[in-house]
Amino acid sequence: MKSYCFLMLILVVVALIPMLPACSQNQSGSEKIMDKVGDALDKRPNERVLDAAEERAKGTPK
Repeated sequence: MKSYCFLMLILVVVALIPMLPACSQNQSGSEKIMDKVGDALDKRPNERVLDAAEERAKGTPK
């Protein structure tokens, strides 16, 4: 039974490894520009959440 659980764990990990690169989101140049414009005009979706995350990443408390 122990080896069965270990085998299942290995199969799950091997199945999930190809999905890891799909998690990264690379933005094109125009998407970056539109995001900057949206940020400057406060027009992005979920603006408050995005601003809080950016401030947290910079280390500046609000």
